[in-house]
Amino acid sequence: MYDHKWILFDNFTGYQITLDGFASSHDKQRYLANGMGTWDVIVNNLRAIRDTPCKGFTNITIRSNFTIGMLETAKDFIDFLKNEFGHDRRFDYFIRTVANFGGDRINNMRSQMITENKVMYDIQKYASSIGLNLKVQKNGLYAGGMICYANQRNYYVLGSDRIVRKSTCEYNNPLNHIGFIDEDGNMVINKAKENIWVNGYSCENDKCSHRITCCGDGCPRNHLIYNNKSCVWNACSLEKLLEILSYNENAVPVYN
Repeated sequence: MYDHKWILFDNFTGYQITLDGFASSHDKQRYLANGMGTWDVIVNNLRAIRDTPCKGFTNITIRSNFTIGMLETAKDFIDFLKNEFGHDRRFDYFIRTVANFGGDRINNMRSQMITENKVMYDIQKYASSIGLNLKVQKNGLYAGGMICYANQRNYYVLGSDRIVRKSTCEYNNPLNHIGFIDEDGNMVINKAKENIWVNGYSCENDKCSHRITCCGDGCPRNHLIYNNKSCVWNACSLEKLLEILSYNENAVPVYN
């Protein structure tokens, strides 16, 4: 039963927008149903936001998913992000590799997936060194910062098909479809389906030194779909995180 309705866009303060390198790579990964690319439209919209005075708090995360084909222009692309948006505090950056989060399209990209961690660390370190705010990486330093977005009630994924999802992964899995956008533009949520994503899953390792960052909650997708109580810290390293952030003198807050 769909028993909860939200009026969209009244209180949205955070957005994640994907820009997978320059147009030559982005338009191969992010294209419209008619095959047309999206890079020009996205960049022009981001520039319009940059050039519009801020009237309230807004956070925009530019996410870039790197493939092997993007490595040759990686430094130039990071410089582009810095020059275009690096001086606007509303923008931060999530720089990572293309990964397998389910679906069939990934089968066409396996040969382009970056498997050597050092390659990605070097790109992230360069981005940090020129002052880009790697907010997603910084989350690992804060209490509750590693709780998955899909585990929180105020996070939703709005699809162009008008289906409301909790996770950006397993896009076509019915378990991930918790509501829809109605004809009036309202978000209608099935609270029972939403609850199975946000009720929380207690990690069995209650003595973990990193527990304050995830509060014992891992990825709900892994629990619901794969019955796997995976630790969020298995996918990253605190030591590598601190090394990346150390290249930016303003990345880690210091309290006296």
